[in-house]
Parts: sequence; C-alpha cells; structure tokens
Amino acid sequence: MAKIVIVDDHLIVMESLQYLIEDEGKHQVVAKFPLAQEFLIELKAGNLYFEILILDVKLPDLSGIEVAKIMREKFPEIKVILLSQYKNKDFVLAGLQEGVMSYLLKSCSGEELIKAIEVVSNNLTFLSQEIATIVVKNHNSSKITFNLTEREREILELIVFGFSNKQIAQKLCIETDGVEYHKRNLRQKLKVNKSVELAVKAIELGFVHLN
Repeated sequence: MAKIVIVDDHLIVMESLQYLIEDEGKHQVVAKFPLAQEFLIELKAGNLYFEILILDVKLPDLSGIEVAKIMREKFPEIKVILLSQYKNKDFVLAGLQEGVMSYLLKSCSGEELIKAIEVVSNNLTFLSQEIATIVVKNHNSSKITFNLTEREREILELIVFGFSNKQIAQKLCIETDGVEYHKRNLRQKLKVNKSVELAVKAIELGFVHLN
C-alpha cells in the first residue's frame, strides 16, 4: 500500500482524488494541502511519512515545478506525480527535467490515475499516450547516433509503458539478468544514471512510437 500526499489548491479536486485513490483500498492518502508552503513546512519538520506526492502544476504560492525541484534536491526518495489541466509542453518538459515520474492531466480517468500510482510505486516512469506524444513531437534528436540494437529498442519500449524487469523477461522470453544487462547498456548509450530516467529519455529522443 502506497502512502500518498496531495497538494492542490482546489478542495474538490483533492477530495475527488482521495476518493478515487482509496476506493479500492490499495492505497492511502495521509495528508492534503492547498498550498505548497504548508506542505513543505510539514515535510521539513518531519511530520509526514509517505512515498508518493501528487502535485498540482499551478499553485497560488509556488509552482509545482518549483516544488518538484525541491523534492529532487532535498527529498529524492519521494516519487512525484504532476497533475495539471494543461497540455503545455513547457510544463511537461520542465517537470520531467526535475525528475517527476509521472505527468497526468486532470481529465485522466480514475483507472489511469491508479495505474500511474502503481507504476511509480515500482520506481518506474508513467506517461499517458497523450503526454508522451507531446514530448515526442517537441524533440528533434537523431536516433541513429545511439546505435541501439533491436533487443534494446524492444526493452526500452516496454520500460516506457511501465513493465518491470520480470514482466519484460517473460514477454521477451529471456532471463531477468539479461534484461538488467540490456538496461545497463541502455543507460550507458543514452547517458543516464538511473533506470527510471530511461523512459523519459526514450520519449524525449523519439525511440518509442505511440499509436
């Protein structure tokens, strides 16, 4: 069960999110805050114990991007999901650069929200097709220079869609050690340090083709 904190200045949004999250009894919302500063004060005081932060992009005091940067620098163990009504590519890219693990639109379904929470809980990145497409359309990098093998491309695509090492191994009929070997090569080729960054990099570079 993931423990979750929500920061959003609209009470009805926070209550709706809490209902959706707790409806199946799998996860728990432990706190809700309408202002980023209130949240940060409680966090820095050590009064909050949680794994996932659901964060509105636009808040009255600090932007969600600013809060995401603070989380990345001071509390990297907390996984951040950005929630927004905006499809603005600048918000999406800025959030990804600050290490958020998911960017969801407020128009997303409850099912998509729960999937994002579960994927992020497993230390993987989740982007909806709509958001991933925005990223792909705004990146002009060439794919040829990275010299990825066909197997590496297959694994990269599965990573983007939230597959774990075990699931990738089962789908491709290989050992989990083989999956980790390819992921290690991918991290070197794409110049990232963590496996969770592979999905973001793959989308930015346009390796994954979305229908």
